[in-house]
Amino acid sequence: MLRGDVVIVREDDPRCSELEAKGYEVIGYSWGANLRFDDSSDLAMFGERVRQVRGEGFTIRELTPNDLASVSEVEFANVNDCPQSAATRHEMPTIKRLNDMIHAGARFWGVLVEGRLVAVTGLE
Repeated sequence: MLRGDVVIVREDDPRCSELEAKGYEVIGYSWGANLRFDDSSDLAMFGERVRQVRGEGFTIRELTPNDLASVSEVEFANVNDCPQSAATRHEMPTIKRLNDMIHAGARFWGVLVEGRLVAVTGLE
């Protein structure tokens, strides 16, 4: 396989077996976090962890369009920590893009310390 001959596919793509049979190999995985639940998932530990960090002075809440400027600040502060490759490219979201995502059904939660947003996660 030539070094520049890169194919980016999801791990559940049916072409994976075919590509591996042709000599392709996995050289990296997306950096994105994934958490999957089903009906049998026990969410109690998450609620307990939230209560614990709230007791340590953190505020955890769902974010609103009024928080989007702060989301952009957190993104900017962390952009250099995101790996950059063809499969993990991270584009800085604009406030307009974030707002469009919320109106399309995405939800964001944030962790605040003394009123300052320090971490963000989202569900699309």
